Amino acid sequence: MLVSETAIHRTMSPLSSSSNNVNDRLSPVDGKATDIDPSVIDLDGILEQMDNDDDFMRELLQDFRCEIRAQLLKMSQVLPLLQEGGDFGALQRASQSMKDASLDMLCREVNEAAATLECHAKEQNVKGCVTASAALKDAAKT
Repeated sequence: MLVSETAIHRTMSPLSSSSNNVNDRLSPVDGKATDIDPSVIDLDGILEQMDNDDDFMRELLQDFRCEIRAQLLKMSQVLPLLQEGGDFGALQRASQSMKDASLDMLCREVNEAAATLECHAKEQNVKGCVTASAALKDAAKT
């Protein structure tokens, strides 16, 4: 899971020489055994870009989780109103924000789904927006 409570509410144990994989250094909060799907977020890539700074990565992941949740909430409020000429601009801005954030965090699937939604919102394609928003929510594993 990517942006759910169980996936990003994880703590990182100190770096150890026994593991070179960041997923091996993640420990669940409250004993919940969950995995972060590497096809959704490239934790090793992010950690490498951050010079192996676990604390900074944890902070960015928390910020990312909050940003995605906020934008998904906006999206869920706008979608039902599209049939009545709703605010496609708000949907476009929310999807662009998720697209940018997911690119920064190396979340390829979320980035691609957000880009598709942004395109449909620009075109004011209601059916495309509904389909793309479902794909985005699925890509974000919420």
